[in-house]
Amino acid sequence: MRKVQVAVSGLLALMTVSAVQAATDIVEFVSCPVYRDARAGKKSGCWLADAPESGSRFDISASPVKPDWNYAVLVQGQITDNADACGGKVLNPVRVSILSEPCPQYRLPAEGYPGNPFVRPANIVKPLSVDRAPLTGPFEDKQFHVFFNYNKSFLSYQFGDYQLDEAAYWILQAKPSRVVITGFADTHGITVSGHELREKEQIAQDRADIIVTSLLRLGVPDDTVATQINMAPELLPGETDGVSGLVTTSRWRVTINAYFD
Repeated sequence: MRKVQVAVSGLLALMTVSAVQAATDIVEFVSCPVYRDARAGKKSGCWLADAPESGSRFDISASPVKPDWNYAVLVQGQITDNADACGGKVLNPVRVSILSEPCPQYRLPAEGYPGNPFVRPANIVKPLSVDRAPLTGPFEDKQFHVFFNYNKSFLSYQFGDYQLDEAAYWILQAKPSRVVITGFADTHGITVSGHELREKEQIAQDRADIIVTSLLRLGVPDDTVATQINMAPELLPGETDGVSGLVTTSRWRVTINAYFD
C-alpha cells in the first residue's frame, strides 16, 4: 500500500517578475494569442502574441503547448536571434499557459511570412515495444522533475510526458528502495501584466496523483512509492533540465526523488 505524507506549506514572499527573471532577454506577459495562416506547408502556421507593456509582437510557436485562440495566454520565453519567419520576435524556449480569460479570435494572413516548416520534435517518448539500451550502475540517489503549465495538472505532449518517461525508465532499471513524489502548487503566485496568478491548492495533489498513477502503470512497485505536497515551492536554477532558463515556471512541478536507503 502506498504511504501518503503531507508536507507543511512554507512561507514564500511574492516575488515580482523583475526579481525572478532579471535577464533582459526573458519576457513574461499575458495577452490574447494571434494565429498567422502562413500556409507554406504542413503545420507551418504561426502563433503570435503582443506584450501589452511594450507593444512588441512575439512568435510563440515553439511552445510545447499551443494557444487556444478563444482564451488569453501567459507567455514566458527567451528572445532569440532566430530569423523572423512569422512577423514577431522569436521566443525559444517558450512556455504558453492557457488562462480562463476569454479573447476574440485573431487570424492574420501570411503577408509574405513563410511560417515555420514542420520539424520532428526530439522529445518523443518511444513506445514500450522499442528496445532501449540498459542502464549500468552503480546507482545513487537521484532526483527528477516533471514540469506543468500554470494551474494545470495535465502532462504536456512531447514535454511533461518525456520527462516522466525518463524518470520511469531510470527507476525501473535502478530499482531504488523508495520513491518519494512531491507535488507543488504556487499558491503565493506571481503578478504578470496586471494579472495576479495563484495556483489552486488542489493542483499540488492532482499533479502528484497523475505522476504516481503513471509510474505504477509503468511497473514501479506500489510499496516503494510515497507522496507529499508543497504549497510554497522554491525556484529552481535556470540550468535545471526542463526549466531552460525560465525559472518562474519551475514552481509548477512534481519532483521524483529516488532513494537507496
